[in-house]
Amino acid sequence: MLESAENWLTEVKNIAVLGAGTMGHGIGQVFALAGYDVMLYDIDDAILQRAMARIDSNLDVFIENGLATEEAKQRALSKINTTTDLATAVGEADFVLEAIPEMLELKQKTFHDVERMCREGTILASNTSSFTISDIGALCQRQDNLAIAHWFNPPHIVPLVEVVKGPKTSPQTVECICALLDKVGKKPVRIMKEVAGFLANRMQMALFREACSLLERGVAGAEDIDTAVKASFGFRLPTIGVFETMDLAGLDTVLRVAEELFPDIENSIEVPRLIRELVRQGKFGAKTGEGVYQWPKQKLDALIRERDRQFLQRLKQLYLDKA
Repeated sequence: MLESAENWLTEVKNIAVLGAGTMGHGIGQVFALAGYDVMLYDIDDAILQRAMARIDSNLDVFIENGLATEEAKQRALSKINTTTDLATAVGEADFVLEAIPEMLELKQKTFHDVERMCREGTILASNTSSFTISDIGALCQRQDNLAIAHWFNPPHIVPLVEVVKGPKTSPQTVECICALLDKVGKKPVRIMKEVAGFLANRMQMALFREACSLLERGVAGAEDIDTAVKASFGFRLPTIGVFETMDLAGLDTVLRVAEELFPDIENSIEVPRLIRELVRQGKFGAKTGEGVYQWPKQKLDALIRERDRQFLQRLKQLYLDKA
């Protein structure tokens, strides 16, 4: 049985991050920047080398935007060790965060192996965006120490982490994870029931479905749809959430608009044809150079730089300056 979150947090020293790809390297950076010793694990040294290079570059961007100093960067880098040996990664860990590919059998085996290799009181969390902790931890004996901790890309910038309780997850485990995330500057939300997609992805997928429908029907082009999102409710959302917006608009007004629009809004349970067809053609988006848009390297690099610059300024204004 875990102790109180406050007591547990004082004893946490070592963090293990399993998977050093898109999410794992940024997660490791967050903990290292907060002063924790991090073991970053992956199956290939080349992946780990790329991860460390990306962390180095990320920290330079933090420095450029006034969110870190050169001294803090070097201190954070010194806190990260890498390994391709799973037992080495988790043997001394107080908290393990799994961020390996979204394959259920692989995650189940990893959790089963990690449980045997780590100390009894270690909390094991998954960054999965699609599976339940009940499924991932099905082979584990100590399921009270298991939970989901779902981060958002880029994880070293986006504040939210969804902490999802499974049927056998202890309340102490949830509170310990939330306390740790609070300490490293994240914004945890507690999800007390297992539901596919958790909170944010369910709402985001509903938006994706409607956007694809509007594009397929020829109502508007992709650029205009994106602009409509960014320059309207997307502009509001960092400051006022969904229910705050509803209350400010007036629930009587929301009711009248909903009665008019809901019958016409896309409600299919099928994946949009647009997405299936683009994937069939091998157009996966930025990773292949083309998706809904074309992504030459220069355009993609410029977008990522501008995205991160704006995200960091928003992070500083909305969260860090109020801490």
